[in-house]
Amino acid sequence: MSYYAALAQALRDRGCTEAQVREALAAVSETTALSGSAPEDEFGPAKQYAESFTGTRRRTPAQLLRWLTLPAAILAVVVLRVFAFPHIDFLPWGALLSAVVFVAVGVMSEIVTTLVNRRLPQGFGLPPAA
Repeated sequence: MSYYAALAQALRDRGCTEAQVREALAAVSETTALSGSAPEDEFGPAKQYAESFTGTRRRTPAQLLRWLTLPAAILAVVVLRVFAFPHIDFLPWGALLSAVVFVAVGVMSEIVTTLVNRRLPQGFGLPPAA
């Protein structure tokens, strides 16, 4: 993961808005372009540098996505049990099916959440490679 993606993720996790993320990334990009050093050398680890920022968001898109995961998993289990597999007894196979669905929806949610958090904000271009 690039330093910029890691910093964007850490800033979003701290509740920073897209404008705040874009400004922080632009400042890092400018400073490293002027000094010619790597972002890690100039600012330290991305997560540690992000701790110097305070976000104004109460809820991040990633948090909202995680909160929607449980209702989505419950809906998926109900749909599967009622429409796809109505003949399966609940114990043991129905319970196993439910568990598999919950785990699968949770894993997919984490993958999507990570991709959403790691993306670079619109309007920010990566600095040219040195």
